[in-house]
Amino acid sequence: MSASDWRRIRELFEQSLDLPAAERAAFLEGSCADRPDLRAEVEAMLAADAQAQHDNTSLGAAAPELLQALNDNERQQETDALIGLRLGPWRLLREIGRGGMGAVYLAERDDGEYTQQAAIKLVRPGWDVDELLQRFRGERQILATLNHPNIARLLDGGVSSDGKPYLVLEYVEGSEIGHYCNSQKLGLEARLRLFLTVCDAVSHAHRRLVVHRDLKPSNIMIDGTGQVKLLDFGIAKLIEPEAGIAVSATRMFTPEYAAPEQVRGEAVTTGVDVYALGLLLYDLLTGRRPYGATASTPAAYEQAILTQEPQRPSRAAIESDDEAGSRAAARSLDPAHLSAQLRGDLDAIVLKALRKEPEQRYDAVAAFVEDVQNYLERKPVSARRGNLRYRVMRFLQRHALATGLVLVAVVSLISGLGIALWQAEQARAEARKSKAALEFMTGLFTLADPAESQGEQITARELLTKGTQRIRIQMRDEPAARSDLLLAMGDAYRGLGLFKQALPLLDEARQYADDASAATLSHARVMHDLGRYQEAIDELLELRASQLRLLAIDQDFIDEIDLRLAVAYQTLNQLDISESFYVRALNSQRRRHGMASRQTQEIVLRYVALLILRDRADDARPLTAAVVAAVRVQEPRDDEFFARVLSAHAMVVSNTGPFGEAESLRLEELALIDAIYGPDHPLSQSTRNDLASVYFNQFRYEEAGVLFEQVLRARTRQFSPEHPSIALAANNLGNTLLALQRPLDARPYVVQALNIRLAAFGERHQTTGMSLRALANVEFDLGDLAKSEALLLRAIASFEAALGPNNNTMIGSLNDLVRTRLALGTSEPDCTIARRALILSDAEKEPTRAEAQYQFALLGACQATRGDPSGFQALRTALPIIQAAFGQHDRRTRVVTALLANARPPAAAQP
Repeated sequence: MSASDWRRIRELFEQSLDLPAAERAAFLEGSCADRPDLRAEVEAMLAADAQAQHDNTSLGAAAPELLQALNDNERQQETDALIGLRLGPWRLLREIGRGGMGAVYLAERDDGEYTQQAAIKLVRPGWDVDELLQRFRGERQILATLNHPNIARLLDGGVSSDGKPYLVLEYVEGSEIGHYCNSQKLGLEARLRLFLTVCDAVSHAHRRLVVHRDLKPSNIMIDGTGQVKLLDFGIAKLIEPEAGIAVSATRMFTPEYAAPEQVRGEAVTTGVDVYALGLLLYDLLTGRRPYGATASTPAAYEQAILTQEPQRPSRAAIESDDEAGSRAAARSLDPAHLSAQLRGDLDAIVLKALRKEPEQRYDAVAAFVEDVQNYLERKPVSARRGNLRYRVMRFLQRHALATGLVLVAVVSLISGLGIALWQAEQARAEARKSKAALEFMTGLFTLADPAESQGEQITARELLTKGTQRIRIQMRDEPAARSDLLLAMGDAYRGLGLFKQALPLLDEARQYADDASAATLSHARVMHDLGRYQEAIDELLELRASQLRLLAIDQDFIDEIDLRLAVAYQTLNQLDISESFYVRALNSQRRRHGMASRQTQEIVLRYVALLILRDRADDARPLTAAVVAAVRVQEPRDDEFFARVLSAHAMVVSNTGPFGEAESLRLEELALIDAIYGPDHPLSQSTRNDLASVYFNQFRYEEAGVLFEQVLRARTRQFSPEHPSIALAANNLGNTLLALQRPLDARPYVVQALNIRLAAFGERHQTTGMSLRALANVEFDLGDLAKSEALLLRAIASFEAALGPNNNTMIGSLNDLVRTRLALGTSEPDCTIARRALILSDAEKEPTRAEAQYQFALLGACQATRGDPSGFQALRTALPIIQAAFGQHDRRTRVVTALLANARPPAAAQP
């Protein structure tokens, strides 16, 4: 049955429900005159819905509290009559809920022994038949076997004076798991870890041969301490019932959380709980149900459970409705980023748990848990294996007749002449495309002939411009060749750093391509180059999804997409997502091609930048050193690639030392880049920026300033005013002028950088924090201490938001805040900030280092203001070490000198 047929059936069913029963036949006769098959489906659904109102084996019986609620007055009277009732040592206080078989009351001990509250579950009047009494006693026995910190404990049990069994359960005061997660705005990782705790409790029950059968958010509470508590094993069924306990045939479950086999009335196994856990995880991750608006009535929902494939969580996250934004915000994301994080592994994990056939799901909750843990640890998940085969089998099952006819046609085609004709046409098309490309390239090179150009020298840019014009004229009737050549031209423009010129060519290449994958990848890279990072990510994610839907997957191409996603997410400071893509691509390449592969090396060169950002330069150094050694001896050597290899290794060495080695690597890199691209190319400017950074770290500020100024001028010419590359160059130049004690000159550059970064990344980004710190230092040097303090607090908040509360990147800002508050006379009595910076820097591990001595000096200055004599001594000890390491004019030397001058020495010891 097609999706459109199912939608039509649902519409007719819902319209029929609004009509009197006597008018439905005539309505269907007129609406389905040409489709008796649809009418039969609608009539079957109407019959099922009617039966659901009366039949005790239907979905209606799964929630008897709904039937009881038809008479609210009667229910209230029943409840009032029980309030104050004493059951053993317990007295009922108030009703707190109703379940499948009984009402639940809050109770307290009333025997004077000790004070305790509990939840008492009592069979509701009208259910005291022999089978249910036997079942209720069975529940008491089941709960007595369960001993787990996340399962509500059985405290007591007995029989009331009128013969009704009751259970006394641990009272859990808290929130349903979904409400708790939303109110706390928990991210996906925190939600997954709570989910794992739920799974652990369910596994404990399964090991004791107990199936819950009614797992749902209302049965999973989070108490005041944040601990998960699993409630209500009232309709649990023993997998191997004890002798003497009859197994009820009554179908007792909540319809929205029922597994297909429960709806069909089949045997209940642990697969029911696996399915319910899948529904729970779907809800926790997306805030939606997997069948969306198609299940608008009980009968329609039952039909969806049995026949409809659940919507992918990543798709549900961006489903357009009024609540999409608030659902994502409850997970501390926006809809697009929520969808991006769900796409792939989490989609596969949830959908495997929700498969219609129990044997196709996880075979145990433990396997489900393992996949979730693998996702959290960025390991491969088993759910991704066999996905295609499963989808194909489901398709074949849903469309058996149509598929059979298609297969007959395919067999006929393959066995006849069709395949040969197709292959011949493909060969002719390729030949035409190759001939057209050859003629174009011949004509293009002719343009560079001095005879053709009348002695004028043609630049590469002019050659590309003329070539693009020729493509559009000569390839008008050859769309495939036109697409390939436009793609090549777009990549050439990108190689020259002409990103805006590349974009329309790549758009055009995609328009004429039979397969636009390569052009889309290039287009996304240009979007990244232009600073449009989220747009690049959206294109890459869509491209990745389309590639995974192919029957023949090009894993190398997938790895290239993953690399580009890693780089883009890194730029947006989503470092966990970025690293997951890096690791996935690197592991894939190393497994299939080894470290000698160019693509493996490309991933390494990008990945090390993230490792350094995460303070893991020691992990990065062996990776880049191995790539340098391998490429340096290659014959012939690709100098452009070797320059990039040198750049990555120099970046690592700049963080591990020595700076002399980093300088040599940068100079070697710059010579290669200038020779290949010329001094004005963006890559040449990036290399100059990196060399200037090495000079800065060597305290060669004048040389660094000259290069930073060159880079800023070049980038201002090449990019739009809001481009983040301009912010980097401006901030670097501003910091250099500050180091040269020229704060008035530094201020406009630092403000320019801050404004660009705020617009591009917002406040919660580490580069924004760097600009805030730079401006704070400008204001300090200009004498506005209050403004400096406020900017430093913002900088620290930016670093904490971007990198977590214990990141090394904010040590400098913490130090500056200590210095500023000392100057203001407002340092903390316990020197909290100074101690925090000292701990983050691990200064006590190597106390003789100049950097460590600077930390001790700041703490000492704070202690000295409190009259601690050891603080003054720490300042005196640190100053000569800092001065020798950093020089007389370094900011740190000047800070400690001023602090020591202003500190009061301890009073001389009295005889």
